[in-house]
This record gives sequence, structure tokens and C-alpha cells, in this order.
Amino acid sequence: MAAAEVEAYRELREQGAVLDVLRFPHGTPAQELVLEAMTHLVVRYDVRLRALNQGVIPEGVFRLKIHEEKLPLVPTPITFQELWGSGYDVAADRVEIFRYSSGSCATIAKEGLARALLNPPYGLRKHISAPFGSPEYAEKDRAWMRDFVHRFCAVVLELDDLRETAHLKIHEWATDWSNYFDAGREWWGTYCWTIEDPKRQWTTALLASASD
Repeated sequence: MAAAEVEAYRELREQGAVLDVLRFPHGTPAQELVLEAMTHLVVRYDVRLRALNQGVIPEGVFRLKIHEEKLPLVPTPITFQELWGSGYDVAADRVEIFRYSSGSCATIAKEGLARALLNPPYGLRKHISAPFGSPEYAEKDRAWMRDFVHRFCAVVLELDDLRETAHLKIHEWATDWSNYFDAGREWWGTYCWTIEDPKRQWTTALLASASD
């Protein structure tokens, strides 16, 4: 069953987000769905290679592939809070990605969708009118990121209330089954989740792997 890019996500990607977000009609078995998502990314990558090389793929260049010996994939069921990790407290609606001090910010949340969405390798494009690392900056930065979380959930997942997610079926997947994930293993991280939404009759796949 073919994957579709989520057009509403484009605006967030233009602000620096690096997730790949794909949508499927509800009902596809989860193992098939996540492999179909990667197949879509493989095809998309090859299209770009051809576009950059006069319609052909040069020999010896890096190409995305699935490691068949790692299949079948076994998912891990997780909650909506576990999806976000320590960087976003769903119940409190609070973001804690960085520890702020005078003139600096140190990353304290290193896992989950909060890290993958809010702290990409080159950062998100945001304009905060306060001295970097100051208490005022910290307050405004957390508010900006909380807004970004809400926008992602509204435009991508179509969730208006982040506490009303009991109907979602969420899985986390290993990231050793494709060289798509090689770049993120260098330091930033690798991520792969599926979110089944029976109310909206779709499943959303979220994948990410990036480097500097």
C-alpha cells in the first residue's frame, strides 16, 4: 500500500525539522507498513540522484537499502508520553530539551520525538528576542518549542488535545535494518515510529536519521 508525504508537514520542515513523515491508509499490517515507508524513501533518494546526474545513478555512490537479514521487524508498543521521551511532559504541557545558563544551552533530552523534532543537528529556525541563555531566553524558548509541538500534533497528527490520545496505537522500531539510519548513528540519533489512528483511518510513520 503506497505511502504518501504529509503535505502539512512541509512548513515545519522548512523551519529545520528533519523527520520524514509518511501517511498510510489504516489497516496495513505494521511490519509491512514500516518497510513500505523505507521503500518510499529509497525510491525518493534514487529520484534525487538521477536528477543530480543527468538521469542516471552513477556507479559506486551511496544508495539507500534495506538489510534483508534483519527482517522480520518486531515492534515495541509505547505510550504517547513514551513517544515524546523526557523532553516533553504531555500532562504538564512542558518542554525540557535544554539546560540554560549564561550564554549557553546544554542538551538534556537525548531521546524520543521531542529530541528528534525540536533539536535537529542544525537547530530550528526561531527568533527569540532575549539574550541567549538568559532566564528570559529560556522562558521564551520553552514556549516557542511548546508551540512547535502543538503545531506538529495539529497539522501532522490532527490532534487538538494532546491528553486525548488513548485511541492511538504507537510502536517504536529498531533502526539497524537500513543504511538510512547510518548517518544518525554518528552522533545525533536514529528514530523510527508508527502511530495508528483508527478514528482518522490512517497510520503515520515517523523516521529520522541525520548528521552534520
